[in-house]
Amino acid sequence: MNASRVHLEPHESQVRVARRHLHEACREMHRDLVEVAVLLVSELVTNAIRHGQGAVGLVIKKFPSRLCVEVTDDGPGLPSARAPHNHHAGGRGLILVERLATEWGVTPLARRPGKTVWFTLRSA
Repeated sequence: MNASRVHLEPHESQVRVARRHLHEACREMHRDLVEVAVLLVSELVTNAIRHGQGAVGLVIKKFPSRLCVEVTDDGPGLPSARAPHNHHAGGRGLILVERLATEWGVTPLARRPGKTVWFTLRSA
């Protein structure tokens, strides 16, 4: 396993930093897998910045046959996928994660408030 970590400030400009970091960390992986991962990490980091609290942690773990991405924030509550309203632009991020990821989930932090939202993608 090869892991890469970055801490992001709670500002929406950091979504671009997260995407760039993922691209660099996954340079040798299949392009289609990286493109899906970039979309999903954009959604999770945006959610962490908008709905969480404090800095956002991004961990990218590369295995021979899969990619695992974790996004952590200190905000209370656990996210869940819900049906979006037709007249709202947002609310579709976790639905994308649910549909495109091989697996995904939410893990509450053990020793402090917050959670880690994670997903995995299988490589071809």
